[in-house]
Amino acid sequence: MSEIEELQKLLEIIQNKEESTYLNENVCVDILCKLLNKGKLELINSTDGSVFYTKDALYKQIYSMLELSNGRLNISFAARNLNVNMDIINALIRDLQKTDHCNKILIYNGDIISNNYTNNIFEKISRDLQNIGILSLNELSQIYNLSIGYLKGELVNKINSGLIQGKIIQKTNKEQLVISIKYIDIVSSIIRGCLSVAIKPVLIDNILDCTYCDKAYIGDIIQKYINSKIIFGFIIHDDIYIPQVYYIEQTNYIQNFILNNGYININKLQEILNTIGVNISNNNSILKWLKVNIKLSNSKYIIIGDHIIQYSFIENILTNIQDCIINHINVLNILPLLPCILNANINSSYLEDINSIVKYMYNEYPYNRHKFDWFIICYDETTNKFTIELNEINYIWDSDQYIALNYNENGLLIRKSFDPLNTLFFFPHYYCIINGSTIYKMQNIFCKEVEEIIKNMDITDHTEISYKDSYSFIQSLISEYNRKQYILHYFEDLLHDLCGITMENIDDITISMKFEDLVWNFLILSTSVYLVNIYNARLSDIFNKSNTSYTLHIEDC
Repeated sequence: MSEIEELQKLLEIIQNKEESTYLNENVCVDILCKLLNKGKLELINSTDGSVFYTKDALYKQIYSMLELSNGRLNISFAARNLNVNMDIINALIRDLQKTDHCNKILIYNGDIISNNYTNNIFEKISRDLQNIGILSLNELSQIYNLSIGYLKGELVNKINSGLIQGKIIQKTNKEQLVISIKYIDIVSSIIRGCLSVAIKPVLIDNILDCTYCDKAYIGDIIQKYINSKIIFGFIIHDDIYIPQVYYIEQTNYIQNFILNNGYININKLQEILNTIGVNISNNNSILKWLKVNIKLSNSKYIIIGDHIIQYSFIENILTNIQDCIINHINVLNILPLLPCILNANINSSYLEDINSIVKYMYNEYPYNRHKFDWFIICYDETTNKFTIELNEINYIWDSDQYIALNYNENGLLIRKSFDPLNTLFFFPHYYCIINGSTIYKMQNIFCKEVEEIIKNMDITDHTEISYKDSYSFIQSLISEYNRKQYILHYFEDLLHDLCGITMENIDDITISMKFEDLVWNFLILSTSVYLVNIYNARLSDIFNKSNTSYTLHIEDC
């Protein structure tokens, strides 16, 4: 028998004796210290040196304290109560984690947590989940002072093993939720019932308010219903459900509006398209969408100003213009041929829009350039100016600016290639197109009468008239000889046709000048330069200034 065994046996005999002979405390301490120093005994001394513990004794003490604290014990509290160094307690607990697989000790945030404690927590979570239907991991973490990561990992394991009936989802704001299978069924039923009867867009947040669930998860449920054709529609912007019936209703509205009116405002169309999830920012894309989705017999469209107009209007105008030319019709009123949005009472920029239509017809159909010459004539009564737009070239006649015209021996020409029989003069203020041959006749009558005045008048002032003053000179000349009514009498029938169609049938004229006066002023402005050349030539002959050949000054514009 070894020495240590003999000492242990002797110590046991002495302790069991009932005699009053005992080893005093100092002797016992000396014996223990010798044993400890020789490594024959493993004990843990308290911090004050008054108590010696074996590991098993400390294990039992820790388990006892853990049980008394309902499964969760603060390590520093245990160290203070046992009066043992903190590092020794931590080492003992780590040993327990490795060796005690039954209790499954967990160390978290300075606490020792038993397996029973965590089991009780998850049993309560399971009960609450079935009763409430939805729990927040953030809130659970705060209630039980456990990390979200630990709770989520344990919940996933228990859900996968069937111990908890539920599912973990992540909200849009990154918050994680635990929802029960029963709650999922309730949410799904609410969503299905709500969207099955929806006839207008539904904000997913509104469903969220009813069910206290995340809209991203609701969106997933909606998408599954859409994919399985349980409901019919689609989600836009991740938060709005568009029922198919609403999409069809809006596209039918667009189609019927265009069918009945021949146009639609671009901004209005974009507003409607935005409500059905069609986000189009450029006009070309809008035209493509209309061509694909709006099924009309004539599905071609053009953009004029702020409006999309059916191309059939352009075709109709072209057809009528050709009839005007072929049948020598003096004037064509295009107001009945235009969509109502180009009415002056509705559209303040109708002049620009009408001019755009004429430009479109000229640019899109080059063959018409060989058929028609286009002259868009606009009058500004505030400045008394006529602006004539000829194939995108501007001619302006006024008292301050002169741009020469071209002529031949037969009378006034607007340009060298001018053919009066195939020329159209368009007065957008009055929605009328005047046949070029009609204007040509009126110019010839006007020039003939004024030339007669110049030929027979007495000229005493030998000062030539400048082109700049040509309009005022011709106007004063006619006024001086009182020839206006006399000249107008020659084309009374023509003016009757013009004035009748433009004044009697159109209520929304935007200028106060009578059309007769407008035509009269245009005749003076368009012929005054030519007539001043006639006057200056006679002036030169009378005063015999030179034998210079008089040719008309021509400037390219």
